Amino acid sequence: MNLMKVLHQNETMLNFTCQKLQKDHASILLPFGFLVCLLFLICGLPGTAGAVEVPNVVGSPQATAEAAIISSELSVGVVTPVNSATVPIGEVISQNPAAGINVVPGSRVDLVISGVTVPNVVGSAQAAAETAITAANLTVGTGTTANSATVPIGNVISQTPAAGTNVLPGNPVTLVISLGTAVPDLVGLTKAAAETAITAAGLTVGTGTTTNSATVPAGRVISQTPVAGSNVPPGSAVALVVSLGAKVPNVVGLTQSAAESAISSSGLTVGTVTTANSTTVPAGTVISQSPEAGTNVAPGSAVTLVVSSGVVVPNVVGLTQTAAQTEITSASLTVGRVTKANSSSVAVGKVISQNPAAGAKVEAGSAVALVVSLGAKVPDVVGSSKSSAQTALSTAGLKVGTVTSANSQTVAIGNVISQNPTAGSNVAPGSAVALVVSVGTAVPNVVNKSQAAAQAAIAGVGLTVGNVTSVFSDTVPSGNVISQNPTAGTNVSPGSGVGLVISSGPPVLLMGVQNDPKTGPLVNSLYRLRTDGVVSKIGDLTHRTHGLAYVGSNLYSVEELTLAKQAGTPPNLYRLNPTTGATLATISLSLSTGESLEGGRGLATEPGTNQLWGLLVVTSEVNTFRRLVTINPTTGVATQKAKLFGNFMDLAFDTAGTLYAITDNRPSGGAVAPARIYTVNKTTGATTEFLDVSAGAVAGQPNFRESETIGVGSSPDLLYHLSGQHKVTSGFTKNILFEQIHRTTKARKAIALSGPDFFVTTALTLVPPTNTNTGTGTPALADLDASGTTDLIWQNTQDGSTAIWLMNGTTIAATGFPGGVPAAWRIAGVGDVNGDGKGDVIWRNGTSGTVAVWLMNGVSVTSVGFPGSASLAFEISGVGDVNGDGKADLVWRNRTDGSTAIWLMNGTKIAAPGFPGGVPVGWQIAGVGDVNGDSKADVIWRNGASGTVAVWLMNGLGITGVGFPGSASTAFEIAGVGDVNGDGKADLVWRNTTDGSTAIWLMNGTTIAAPGFPGGVPLAWQIAQVGDINGDGKSDVIWRNGRSGTVAVWLMNGASISSVGFPGSAPSDWEIQ
Repeated sequence: MNLMKVLHQNETMLNFTCQKLQKDHASILLPFGFLVCLLFLICGLPGTAGAVEVPNVVGSPQATAEAAIISSELSVGVVTPVNSATVPIGEVISQNPAAGINVVPGSRVDLVISGVTVPNVVGSAQAAAETAITAANLTVGTGTTANSATVPIGNVISQTPAAGTNVLPGNPVTLVISLGTAVPDLVGLTKAAAETAITAAGLTVGTGTTTNSATVPAGRVISQTPVAGSNVPPGSAVALVVSLGAKVPNVVGLTQSAAESAISSSGLTVGTVTTANSTTVPAGTVISQSPEAGTNVAPGSAVTLVVSSGVVVPNVVGLTQTAAQTEITSASLTVGRVTKANSSSVAVGKVISQNPAAGAKVEAGSAVALVVSLGAKVPDVVGSSKSSAQTALSTAGLKVGTVTSANSQTVAIGNVISQNPTAGSNVAPGSAVALVVSVGTAVPNVVNKSQAAAQAAIAGVGLTVGNVTSVFSDTVPSGNVISQNPTAGTNVSPGSGVGLVISSGPPVLLMGVQNDPKTGPLVNSLYRLRTDGVVSKIGDLTHRTHGLAYVGSNLYSVEELTLAKQAGTPPNLYRLNPTTGATLATISLSLSTGESLEGGRGLATEPGTNQLWGLLVVTSEVNTFRRLVTINPTTGVATQKAKLFGNFMDLAFDTAGTLYAITDNRPSGGAVAPARIYTVNKTTGATTEFLDVSAGAVAGQPNFRESETIGVGSSPDLLYHLSGQHKVTSGFTKNILFEQIHRTTKARKAIALSGPDFFVTTALTLVPPTNTNTGTGTPALADLDASGTTDLIWQNTQDGSTAIWLMNGTTIAATGFPGGVPAAWRIAGVGDVNGDGKGDVIWRNGTSGTVAVWLMNGVSVTSVGFPGSASLAFEISGVGDVNGDGKADLVWRNRTDGSTAIWLMNGTKIAAPGFPGGVPVGWQIAGVGDVNGDSKADVIWRNGASGTVAVWLMNGLGITGVGFPGSASTAFEIAGVGDVNGDGKADLVWRNTTDGSTAIWLMNGTTIAAPGFPGGVPLAWQIAQVGDINGDGKSDVIWRNGRSGTVAVWLMNGASISSVGFPGSAPSDWEIQ
């Protein structure tokens, strides 16, 4: 039993110890605590015999319980009050450790005591609060007092502990008792601030009063009731006395000293004292005051006085006349004589002076005379220099206003042209006078004007024409101004001279045939000669020639003698490629008389008719006569017109139609027959000497032989003479005379040559203006056989087959059927893509977008190529040589986004692509043609909605200029582009889709040189193509009747129809491409 008791005690102690460890030493790890407890259980607690048993104090009053704990050698731990419905107040509800547990002496026993709930006494009167506290077994602690804007006097503001707190019986409850609301100090505040302070203190504003005060500013509190610091019940009224400020006394009529004394006595100060004339108030007496009497103002405020000075003349100088008169009459005076005068300092209408002077004492009603200003008088500065004008204006009391510059034909540079205000005007002193100062005469822009127009423009602005010189120009038309000095816009003195450089036009381009010393005397070469002396070789010929002439854009040469002469072969007429010298066609010559020919001695084309003339040599008359003939370049038939006696070597027509011939200059029997130029009667052959051209040349020297040629220039007054020679015994040497001859004055001007060496000239001809840049002219794009005429290409819309009409004017020279292609392929254009002088056919596959090219030779396809392909959104809109290399290029348009593209072609390959730009889709490409004559095709646009025409001037892939020539009714469509007047510039051919009428715009770059209306045809006829059908260098209009299939041709001469032809017809399923 004892052992069990000990174990039980040990177990109890162990439990208590473990509880203590967990409660008091929470930082000790649980495993360690359990280990200690286990050891205690197994081994026993050390010193168990000294343990103290915890007494049972539950149910005991707190004091009794604490005494029992202490008497058991234990200590009282934490005492916690808790409300209990069963345990009487002040008695123990529970204890820890529990009763009967053995613990170490001095251990703590925590108690839970049945406590008391603190009652809520806030807001109660003090006595009631104390009664409630003692009734709750609590005591009243030491209280305090405090002001409150809400709690009535003597009531509880707050308590400690707060209501509802559980405390031990007898615990003190401390109270804060309300003293009521403390009245704030309001004296000196503004009324608004005081009222705000009252309400903020929980009080109300009582009935207030106002009163004057010499010390308290108006609107501020003089006094209050109750006084500041009084404790009053919340919501009590506080009455205010508010200041009205000081009251201004009435001092009007008092002497100045009496008025000032009254003002000071009222707590105010004397302000500004002024004097005023008065005819009623004695001097020294107050006339008026401000503020008025009775006004409430701030203490110390100033009161201004007006004191009578009696009748004194007022100062009216500087006042306007009206104001001065008012002042005078107001002073009981009258206005006397008023005079006007200029003044450089007094403004217009204001008083310059008065009499009597200001301040004079006069009798009432006296007159005061006035001098009134007219203002400053503007001096005349027109014609003066700017600095002189500034001085004059400053002297007149004025200033210089805005100075602008202007040109003047009469006023010298730096002098005044005009002024504003004008001279003599009366203005306010100090006013600004604007000046327009001359910068002299602006030199007009006369560049590109004709010389006459330039001289008129220069004289029109008061200048003179200075030194005038002439030079060649490839860009400025003959007779127009190339440059000027000074340049346009330069300001110069009136009457100055303007120097001009006038264009002599481009150096005239001549085509010549020379013997080349490097290849031998029997080989001729083709050269290009500019009339500024620059020579360039084109290429060697396959024959000897002694005559050159252009017919339209076709270059012909006549054979001097045949290399197969022994076999009796007749001489030939050759059509040459002007670019390479290659022979394009060989035409056998025959004389209409049937006589045998040795060769030719000259060719010339008659202006206006394009008739080819020549000098032929009959075998039996080599050294005596020349036959003057006309030649059909197609058949080679030469029709004799006359016989010329003499050794004539060349022919030339001037632009007026006069025919010239030149004789050779060579030794003959020891004497020299001088070279001469003659005019020739085309009908009789009679010759008249025009000029001996041997003088001044190298002619006449022994052992020298001359070869003379003659050509004409673009001016009707100019001829060109070329004399070549070689030294027979010493080989070849360059010794050439090239000169310009004036047809009227016969003045000769030698031209120095530069370029490749040559020695004997055998032919010379003028390159037509349409060919001055490349020597190739504007070839017919559809000239398939290089005949110089446009041919017609047909495609059958049903089976895809093709046909060709080789044309000769309005007749069909030959037909052919080069082949067919599948229906998906359509002809997109025709042009010479490989530069061989023969038009080629460009195809486009409408399904794949692929492009194909047929290289043509007449009616035959020589080769086929496929340059590339493009998106089907792109369409080939035109074919033309946009970069001037003699090869037609393709111009594309994207119908979806408006962009453009160009393929620069080299045969069947794309040399370079480019994208020059785009325009809105409302614009469509209407055609491609060289509108400015620079040998580069340009792009013509048409706006389908407005009818406006635009032109892109092209240079390869770049746009060099854009112009808008004009517009036309949308009933008109651009039906074709071609050079209808032979000036080297493409023109626009229009067709009215409503009434069938036609129109032509003759173009000069981006402007319309002249319009024309050649006629109209029924609407069944449609313009199929525009091209040079007859090889005269002028494009013609090809028509097709959509019902009958008939083809018609208008041969054009500018805007006029020279003749009409009907070459033939074709079934309606064939279309001209």
